[in-house]
Amino acid sequence: MIDRQDINQTSITQGLTENEVIARRTAGLGNQVKLHTSRSYSQILKENLFTFINAVFLTISVVLIFLSRYGDAFLVIVVILGGVIVSVCQEIWAKQKLDQIALLTRPLATVIRESKQQNIDPSEIVVGDILVAQAGDQIVVDGQVVGEGRIEVDESLLTGESDLIPKLAE
Repeated sequence: MIDRQDINQTSITQGLTENEVIARRTAGLGNQVKLHTSRSYSQILKENLFTFINAVFLTISVVLIFLSRYGDAFLVIVVILGGVIVSVCQEIWAKQKLDQIALLTRPLATVIRESKQQNIDPSEIVVGDILVAQAGDQIVVDGQVVGEGRIEVDESLLTGESDLIPKLAE
């Protein structure tokens, strides 16, 4: 069991040990955020298949079938399905490329562990980690400022406020 007071007693210069990181991750104190980079395959299929224009053409096909114009009805359905297939294939290809780009541009977090700075994936951060933030870095988790000094943070993505927000050590 991990005591909350142990979490707050992490040394700024030493950081956590690997054993503490493992213990906190198994206790559920890790950064479990899933990054959704784009729409799912089922969303792409639904949004291309169930459109107003497709419903109109399906209705036209049904009317043509009732009028015994089977060839015309078949042609309308083939054209609509062809358009849907092309659209879905293009969007799936674009989704795969965007997902690859998102992995390449994903920020790394710099933490202090066992007195050394390490660059890690944000999903490997645990409660009590000491993050090192420098000018231009994205702050990937919520936390408090420790040590001496002050930092100004751009929170515009969260709050819409364009001014830098000063943060002081508590």
